[in-house]
Amino acid sequence: MGWYTSGASREQLIAQLSDSVHKREVVLHHRDTVEEMVNFVFTSSGRWEAQVGFHDDLVFGLALAVEGAEHYPAVASVGERYQAEMLRRQADETRDKITGY
Repeated sequence: MGWYTSGASREQLIAQLSDSVHKREVVLHHRDTVEEMVNFVFTSSGRWEAQVGFHDDLVFGLALAVEGAEHYPAVASVGERYQAEMLRRQADETRDKITGY
């Protein structure tokens, strides 16, 4: 498994990340990642990259994670299973201790 980076694959990776963020499939809570995304621009040379003086490592890390989740959805659904388990536990905790309802 890996990712071959070329001009075309780089653009595809960023387009998929952008689409996932706009569809709210990805929610950003990490301040540094948000800052990098704000400073990630389409340059006059025709590339998406960090503005001078900024980094884009977190942007590409997130983009690769989104790409991986797209190809390996069973791994991505771990969050769904966790959420279902938390809801089940919450329901168990609110159940009446005497009647069971």
